[in-house]
Amino acid sequence: MSTLRLLVTNVLYRGDITHKGVVYPGEHPALVSRDVSQEVNAKHKLSRAKIRSNDAVETPLKGLVRCAQCGALLTASFTGRQGQRHRYYVCRAGKKQEPICPQQPVRAQDVAESLRERLERRGTVSDLAFEQLVRAVSYHSGARRLWVELQDGNRFEFCLPVPVRPGVRQKEQKIPSCGRTPRLSRLMALAIHLDGLLSQGAVRSYRELAEAGHVSRARLSQILQLNHLAPEIQEQLLFLPPTRRGPDPLLERHLRAVARLADWEGQKQRFRALREQLSL
Repeated sequence: MSTLRLLVTNVLYRGDITHKGVVYPGEHPALVSRDVSQEVNAKHKLSRAKIRSNDAVETPLKGLVRCAQCGALLTASFTGRQGQRHRYYVCRAGKKQEPICPQQPVRAQDVAESLRERLERRGTVSDLAFEQLVRAVSYHSGARRLWVELQDGNRFEFCLPVPVRPGVRQKEQKIPSCGRTPRLSRLMALAIHLDGLLSQGAVRSYRELAEAGHVSRARLSQILQLNHLAPEIQEQLLFLPPTRRGPDPLLERHLRAVARLADWEGQKQRFRALREQLSL
């Protein structure tokens, strides 16, 4: 194939010569007609232009994700299957080092969706703007763990779930479990969501809110009481470390007395003492 391309693209074969970048008619007979040569060259240029256009692979977090194993910036790449483009973050720089970085590619969609889900728990992010809150991300393929730093200086980490979709190799399922999200984190996210429904007018009363959440009025009051906590405490509850074994150490009932305090500084002091007591 390369020999045929050389034959139809080299000006010598169409009866011309080049000198200092300028093409002149030659005196030797042409092996390929001028029309065929020009048509093939036009298609060849178009193909090369298309390849160059594919070099710029756009991802939501492009330029923000680093390798947690070697520190190199992960570059965006893609594969094409069945007419679709699947984007990945790849540690290209690490493969050129000695020893070679063991980092494996990770699908950009998996990183973006998991990160967006956690930021949405804060109740302040939309689908179009979540990446603007992020300053830096590190990913470790061996542990499937992400470390995130936000523009406001807050940091958190979480385990990237193993995706459930066709094409995921079974051996990936053998990755050790990263644990489960504590129930208190889920309740805190629910409290923020329910309060948002009420403030936005999506429901007209606490009765409708209780029906929408499939809980009793008394249970609704207990859940919404979490919104009385200081913002700093709410942030910590949303991103509690996963529970890997046994019951959750921190429970909702532990925080009821804290939420009843009107002073946020007093709440923070009580919460710190509670975490020390539970060895968190």
